[in-house]
Formats: sequence, structure tokens, C-alpha cells
Amino acid sequence: MTILSTVIRNAGVFSVALVSIASQQKISTNSVTQERQKQLNHAITQVATQQYIPFVFANLNLSNKELLAFKHLKLKNKITCPGKTLDYDSTCNTSRDKFLLSIRKILKMNFFNDNDKLDSIHITAQSIFNIVNDTLKAYNKPLAIIMIRSSLKAPFSTNHRWHQDGNYFGLIPDKNLVKASFVLKGPGTDFINYSDEYYNHDFSKKLQMEQLKAFKLTNHDFSKKLQIGQVKAFKSADLSSLSKLIPNPKFRSSSVGKIAFFKVGGNKHDISFAAIHSEPIVDGERLFVAVIPGSVKDFKDCDFLKRRIGRADFICTRTKN
Repeated sequence: MTILSTVIRNAGVFSVALVSIASQQKISTNSVTQERQKQLNHAITQVATQQYIPFVFANLNLSNKELLAFKHLKLKNKITCPGKTLDYDSTCNTSRDKFLLSIRKILKMNFFNDNDKLDSIHITAQSIFNIVNDTLKAYNKPLAIIMIRSSLKAPFSTNHRWHQDGNYFGLIPDKNLVKASFVLKGPGTDFINYSDEYYNHDFSKKLQMEQLKAFKLTNHDFSKKLQIGQVKAFKSADLSSLSKLIPNPKFRSSSVGKIAFFKVGGNKHDISFAAIHSEPIVDGERLFVAVIPGSVKDFKDCDFLKRRIGRADFICTRTKN
């Protein structure tokens, strides 16, 4: 916009052509956004209302420029970078500005651009920002927790960590809570296809107990177990038992250019229909983003949410509303 304004002030008649081009680009962008919005709305509705659909993928309609920018992002360190959790209010301009700046900071901290002709950091940050905002519009919820993770090697590179996410907003949540995730580099999350064999109360309970065992969580109060952050236990966890619970998994994987919407939580302790999923088995660069939408009422329970996602640096700014 700055470059365009400067040209218009100094170029006389030539500015008309530039404005016309800019208008056409805006119309094209709006068309892409509208198509994306339509697909996101449909996907969320499917997962939220259909009991036997644990997950759905939707196209993000990314541009070639965005895809090229993702490709030219390279990790600075050949290690797994720590994830970052951000709280975000899409209705507040200050929060929107802060969120975009935070994304840029995270990307600059972990990545470098190997193409001097393309500002991959800026384009990728703007892309994440737009996807998150379009997703929240589709959810019709103003707030979200955003988790951004970058890694060269997945924390679980030899075994799948098949699991179901519990309730994020207390033990009596919105039974149709749907979480979103997408990748801009590397493979996406793996999801187990629906089948009566795995999506039932007994198997769900078995899966939960095996995960608690793998992460050496011994608290016998199940409601408290749901609140225990698991991030710190990743390195010491023995995940072979979780992988063996589904010996010949039939799963689908999301990918760059798609966003996954999937069921999480359930009615109190029963999360039988929450999507069974895992980080992919991968040895390569990966940039992953997860979106947990919520209302102001949901976010009043910030202490619970902080424990649930296991992040000590989580800050909720809407507790007084």
C-alpha cells in the first residue's frame, strides 16, 4: 500500500491503471476469501452436527505466492523448537495487531528466508493471520487459543501417539466443540477413519488410560488427569503401547493447503466420538498451527485451560468480561 500510494502521488494518469489493477486484485482476493469461508463453514457444520464424522478437511485456497513463501522458509536450528501459545481476541484491534506481530516474531526466531526476492516471513505471518481470522468467522466465536509449533523432527518420530483430545473448557463443555489445525510446512496430522471398532466408550477409555501410563501420570482422579499438561513429559514417554493399540491403522492425513476440523472432548468423561489422531511420523521441517475457538464465557475458565494445554506462559486477557 505504501509503494502504491507513492506511485499514485507522482505518476499522474498512470495511477488510474494501478488503481484498476489493485481493485481487480482486491476483488480476486475477496473471491478467494469468500470461497474459503464457504468451505470452512460447511466443514465445521459437518463435524459439529454429524456424530459419525470425527474430522473433515477443507481447502484453504492458498495462492501460489503463499505456497512459494512456505517453501522458502528454512529452520535456523536443526532441533525441535519450543511451541508457542497465544491468546487472541479477533474483535479487538489491539489484539489483532499484537497477534500479527507475535506471529512474525515467532517465525523470525525459528526460520530464515532462503530467497532474497521473496519476503517469506511476512507472507507466511499474514497467511496464518488470515486463516485464523477466517476460521473464527466460520466458528462465529470471537476468541481463540493459537498454538504454533515448528520442528525439524516430530517429538514422536518412530511411533504414532494415537489419542483423543479431552475437554478444553471445563468438564461440561459445548458437546460439539471442534478444533482446527493446519500445516504450512511438512505433513499434517494423521486421523483414524471412523469405525465402530475404535470409536466407542471402551476403546476410548483404554486409549486414555494407556496415554496416562505412557506419560507416567498416576493421579487416580480422572477429572484431574484431564487437566495435567503433557508437554513436559514428551521426552520420557514410552509411546509404543499407544501405537500398538491400533496395529494396522487406517488413517487420513491433512496436508499443506488444507485445514483439518475435528471433534474434541465430549459429555463429561465420555469422549468416544472425539477424533483419534496423532502427530505424523516425520523427519523433516514442519510448521504446525492449531486453533481452539471459544466464547468470552469459555475463556473465563482460564486456569483450567492453562493446565489443560500445559503451557505456563499462557495469559488470558478476557477474564473480567
